[in-house]
Order: sequence, then structure tokens, then C-alpha cells
Amino acid sequence: MKRIHFANHKRNFWLLVLLLLAVFGGIVGAFELIPFENEKWDNYLVAISSFSNAVFVSHFFWYKNYVQWSKGGMYIKIKKLFGKTVTFKKVMSIGLKENVLCIDQKYEDTIEIDLSHIAEEDRGFLYQLIKERVNCEDVVLQ
Repeated sequence: MKRIHFANHKRNFWLLVLLLLAVFGGIVGAFELIPFENEKWDNYLVAISSFSNAVFVSHFFWYKNYVQWSKGGMYIKIKKLFGKTVTFKKVMSIGLKENVLCIDQKYEDTIEIDLSHIAEEDRGFLYQLIKERVNCEDVVLQ
């Protein structure tokens, strides 16, 4: 059985530091806010910040089964190149039936994710993660 890599946005301190350094370096390098004796330093700052942004964005693609969540929503990528975004305020109901996670969202299509190849404890953790953050009464386990 495959495992899911779970990442909480709130606790991801190093990616936040990387993103802030990239933005700072990009602004300083692009607008030449700090006058350097050697003008190549501005180019180096822009290059380093671009590389840092690429690392920040690419972490979605490091894992085949990846779930990232924050206070308002969740990004679920299971066995695909791109994943699905779930906004907790829009979730109407959630169900786990025959290893398929069904998430019904307000004004959007139902998201169905096949979890048959995922380890049992990761399936349960994913379901509990969504269930704890959903603001509706009709959370259903089928």
C-alpha cells in the first residue's frame, strides 16, 4: 500500500522563510534598492530568488500522493499530476465508501478520489482531517 505525504501550511516554517527570502531578493535585485559596487549582485539576487520560487512551487510535484492543508482549505493530489482543491466552507457532505472518498461541495461538482491503493491509516487520517474542519452538520460515513 502507498502512503500519503501530509503537509500542514501552518507548520511549514521553512517554506515560508524560503518564499519570503525569494520575494525580498527579487524586489531588491530587480529594482536595485541596494547599490552594490559590482552590478552582477543584482542579477545574482534575481537568479537566486527565481530559483527559490521554483523550489517553493515544485514541492507539489515531489510526491505522487500529497495532501496539503491550511485553516481554510485543502489540496489533495492522489495518483495524478494535478490535484483537487477543497474549500472547507463549501463542503456540504463527505463520505468514504468502498475506498472512494466523496466530497460534495456547494456550487461545484462532487469530488471523488479513489483511495484503494492508499494505506488504511492514511485513508482514515485524511477522512478525519476533512471531518474535523468541515462546518456542516451532515458529515456522513457510508
